[in-house]
Amino acid sequence: MKEFIYLDTDYLTSALAQLNNGKILTYSNEGATTSTDESKKTSSNQNTSKVNFGLPKVIGVNFGNDKTSEDSSAFIDIKSAKEIITKTFDDNAFDILLEYIQKSDEVSDSNYKDGDFVVLNNEYKLIDFDFLLTLLGDDFIELYINSAISNNKIEKSKENNFRSAQKKYYKELRKNLERFKKLVPSSTLLYTNNILLPVKKEFLRDSFEDISFKYKRINFLARITRKFEYIKYENDSNMLINAVDYMMPSILKSFHIDIIDNETYIATPIAIYIE
Repeated sequence: MKEFIYLDTDYLTSALAQLNNGKILTYSNEGATTSTDESKKTSSNQNTSKVNFGLPKVIGVNFGNDKTSEDSSAFIDIKSAKEIITKTFDDNAFDILLEYIQKSDEVSDSNYKDGDFVVLNNEYKLIDFDFLLTLLGDDFIELYINSAISNNKIEKSKENNFRSAQKKYYKELRKNLERFKKLVPSSTLLYTNNILLPVKKEFLRDSFEDISFKYKRINFLARITRKFEYIKYENDSNMLINAVDYMMPSILKSFHIDIIDNETYIATPIAIYIE
């Protein structure tokens, strides 16, 4: 059984629509009222509201409720059920897409080319710029410096110079992260097996903190979009046009990721999961 950490439902919908002339995403019951505002209306009559979503019994989603004017839970339960059904269809649709990809000749495990699908189980590094910028706030910087002074037993006569140099380093790193965040398509990047994946936060099912804490190895389905090519500085206009590729190596090297010496590819993440 898969536990999804990330699932790009937009990509999933598009891919399966092309394969199967359409993909069922949700089941809707037009007669069901889902508005929480409606649930506030009062009535002296007793109503009976039952909703069966018509899915296989293994899913077991069947909501029934005998509702009085004072009981508004039926409306809220129906709305919640729709969200559950959407995820159920998405998760099952992923299995269909993965089976198709694995049977095709578009899966590659090395010498990637544009358009190749990649299926991996691997360790990873997750870089979230919002989280990192929080850790580079002034209060955290002071904490790091004080800890370094204590751990390295910096002499009192050298402490001010050390403190000044460390502040400059951390603040410059913060500025670089802020600049780079404005240029990349996502504030969260995932790196594994020399593949760099920009992660869209709206498709994450776990927080950055949860993922970093709970998982050491995870499964990936992604599609290669291009090979990274380092842009050497030649002139100002060249640097501006290729700002992302120019800045990326130095930023990622701060996190011990070398994308110049190690052949690196950019890819679209479709799913991240454990099983």
